[in-house]
Amino acid sequence: MPLIVSENSQHGNSWPEDVLDDDFIAHRVASGRKHAWLVAAPKSGSTWLTILLEQLLGWQSHTLVDSYDRREQEIDIRRMLMYPDVDLFSIQQHCRFSTATYQFVQRFNVRVILQGRNLWDTLVSLRDHLVKESLVTPICFVDEAFLSHAPDRQMDWVIDLAVPWYFNFYASWFTGRQRGEVEFLWVNYESLFRDTAGQLQRIIDYLGVSRSEIEIESAIHNAVDASTRLNVGRTGRGEEMLTQAQKDRIARLRSFYSQLDFTSIGLG
Repeated sequence: MPLIVSENSQHGNSWPEDVLDDDFIAHRVASGRKHAWLVAAPKSGSTWLTILLEQLLGWQSHTLVDSYDRREQEIDIRRMLMYPDVDLFSIQQHCRFSTATYQFVQRFNVRVILQGRNLWDTLVSLRDHLVKESLVTPICFVDEAFLSHAPDRQMDWVIDLAVPWYFNFYASWFTGRQRGEVEFLWVNYESLFRDTAGQLQRIIDYLGVSRSEIEIESAIHNAVDASTRLNVGRTGRGEEMLTQAQKDRIARLRSFYSQLDFTSIGLG
């Protein structure tokens, strides 16, 4: 819905009638600048990757989200007016692919980095996050009653209420790429953990910028002491901690998207 700026006769102000819409904003953003946007599934190590890229790129960084809390992290295009003529890195955002997302990426020539993680490990990490850090998440509504349940019941809650959001997120982006609507560089947590320097090299190659090996190693070193909100970060926890019944429920939800390849998040 565009923001209409018009005359306000009640207060005696005379404003020229104008429409602050996507075209209005796009015309005020330099076309030659570079723009990278990290889109990530929650609990996929995206805070860590954000810090790494902030260190490595040295670009102006900002968020495309107007506010967080429990709301969906959709794009607030007005924020593009804050830095219209500099290379820009938009930090991690849990945003599903949609027509509005497509139009934003195309209009502003945005290079999307899509980050994910083995889904079973993600769910264990999400349960830990809810217990130890915050019950507030855009994925599903979680209140204090969650904390009164035993760990297995908490995991059932996460699977039944959060997994549909995760499949919606991944399916939207994977389908968008399958249809030729969007391109992105896929980065998974496991590869980033095993070979951080190699994955950063992939990213800067994708963005069309050059950084030396020394600069890459320096970015990794500087990110070590930063707060990344990483719980345990060890791969394979989902295999160990989820029951077979829980894995079967995830498999049932996955079956609704049989046309999509989810091997990149650990599901055949």
